[in-house]
Amino acid sequence: MTTQPQKLLIYELDFTPDDLAANRNGSLSDRQRERLLQWDRGVRQIIGTAILIFALATAGMIGFEFFRTGGTLELFARRQTPFVLIVLAVFLGVLILTTLIVQINSRAIKRGKLAVIEGKAKVETFDVSMRGVPPYTLTTVRIERAFFRFLRPQSGAHFADGKRHRMYVIRMPLFVRIVPLSVERF
Repeated sequence: MTTQPQKLLIYELDFTPDDLAANRNGSLSDRQRERLLQWDRGVRQIIGTAILIFALATAGMIGFEFFRTGGTLELFARRQTPFVLIVLAVFLGVLILTTLIVQINSRAIKRGKLAVIEGKAKVETFDVSMRGVPPYTLTTVRIERAFFRFLRPQSGAHFADGKRHRMYVIRMPLFVRIVPLSVERF
């Protein structure tokens, strides 16, 4: 398996007994911290690339308007000024918002503050078959109000329907999903 698909598996349960022991003590193991930091770096690269593309598109729109007016400073004439200001305001807004989101979520990883979800698990397994995609098995797990989807059978195998489980997770404040780290049956 290449490293790129592994980045997408951050929501899968892949833990060792050492990871579980560290989670019971309320901390991340070195292995989990490195895995989360690697995922965080990947997210930062994707967002950085998107911002670069947006910046180039913004510069292209302003450049097009500049050359359309004959390469003069008429770009800032009364008609074009709102266009330029709106484009720059949108760009700066997107830049500030994504920077804040990335910083807040990175802080959650660096702090390594764990949360615990306890309760009976409701486990369902689905065989999914779609045109153009190889068939796969999807396991869904609901513990209390938390809902998880696992694509790898090994992740779903940690759960038994109707049994009580304790799951250690890390919450990313601005992402909808929480990241599962380890689980134990009790």
